[in-house]
Amino acid sequence: MKGARGGSNGCDGRLSRASTRREAGTATIVVELPEDATVSELLVALTKRGGGLVALLPACAVAIGDRIVGPGETISAELAHDVALLPPVAGG
Repeated sequence: MKGARGGSNGCDGRLSRASTRREAGTATIVVELPEDATVSELLVALTKRGGGLVALLPACAVAIGDRIVGPGETISAELAHDVALLPPVAGG
């Protein structure tokens, strides 16, 4: 997808827990985003894809590299391959 800023960014998201992999039906999702897209734009793109993952998205944290990031964080082209959805985890 050609972005408003003139480029595109293939975001390669990893699904790090069994629950997100199961709902998505895969361990990796590739989403085409505008260059320097935000996490919020990624979440909108994932929502538009539909499927079982959509129900988990509001509870998931997003990590870029080794940092948990907020919705306004830019996904740089250099780190677009290292985006992960992290669902809540319960343990005992």
